[in-house]
Amino acid sequence: MRVDCIPGDRLIDARTTVAVDGRPTNRSDVLVRAVRITNDDEAPARITGISFTACAGDKALRTIAYAPVRIVERAGEIVPLLEPFAKVPDNERAYFGTTGFWDPDGFAATCDLRRGASIGFMLEHLVVLSDEPVDRIVVAAAFARDGTPDSASIDVPVAEHRSPNEYAFPVRGAWRVINNWDDVHGHRDSISQEFAIDLVQPGADGLLPLDAANEDYAFYGCDVRAAADGVVVVVKDFCPENPRAGARAEIDAKAVYREHGLKAVTAGNYVIVEHAGGECSFYAHLIRGSIPVREGDRVTRGDVLGALGNSGNSDAPHLHFHVMAGADLGARGLPCRFVDLVDTFGERCPFITHNLATVRTHD
Repeated sequence: MRVDCIPGDRLIDARTTVAVDGRPTNRSDVLVRAVRITNDDEAPARITGISFTACAGDKALRTIAYAPVRIVERAGEIVPLLEPFAKVPDNERAYFGTTGFWDPDGFAATCDLRRGASIGFMLEHLVVLSDEPVDRIVVAAAFARDGTPDSASIDVPVAEHRSPNEYAFPVRGAWRVINNWDDVHGHRDSISQEFAIDLVQPGADGLLPLDAANEDYAFYGCDVRAAADGVVVVVKDFCPENPRAGARAEIDAKAVYREHGLKAVTAGNYVIVEHAGGECSFYAHLIRGSIPVREGDRVTRGDVLGALGNSGNSDAPHLHFHVMAGADLGARGLPCRFVDLVDTFGERCPFITHNLATVRTHD
């Protein structure tokens, strides 16, 4: 039996410090994007369990285990995705950073596996409170072959991401953060957007209008700035603005995909800047014609890249921002720590940990 998972080389721990009974401890937050169990033996086998164990050294901190009924339920969530993945491999790359991980002909929505068949599921989220931070996840499959129990497993290292760059917030002033990484089923289900954020400014009543013209949003058209020094590697400036919140501009999605790629179908007008260490920052939904930079331009932190808009797959004006390990569609999303943010109490807030947090820049 073979166990594979994505990512298989290293899992990123979005680690924070929290208080438990009045004292600080580690809160490790790790996402296994997909796990696949394949019967690579001649004889058939039955999967009897799949487990994920968060460890610190030789110490098991927490285990999440699934019985066959639940495994089959989770596998069923993959089935409707197999055909879209096969027809448009970029769809699979956007989810997992690779293609061909799921074989439509070999995928079984059953725990009884013939030779070459596989079962699996996606988005296993582990949160662990411990004085010792998680350093690996053991992904294990229990199975029986000819009535004899057996098991197979892999160890995947876990670590915090340490960036070579110091990032500034891409917009100035006070902002509400939505679809933050702690909402697992928001941006986080797409590999490059795992730590993406959307930024808006609610009105005086704390609310955003649900059906208003773009110009009714006070922050519409504000400057979007480079988060760090770098080189502009991608500029897309083609997409008309959505006319208002809750309405989409008419575009030929297939034509946009052919000419500009899958990112442009959802991001509208966007800019990607490459920084030290190959890290890239991504700025989406900009106003068409507002982008002053071109591919190959060098920019300095704080340089204007465009105006906050409402283009692409956007329900209202906002800035979508994230950092990733490269400019490719399947590049891995990375946690971003900012040098110039404070929270509502005026305390330094380098890492945004909570969805719907309010933060602001300081000089």
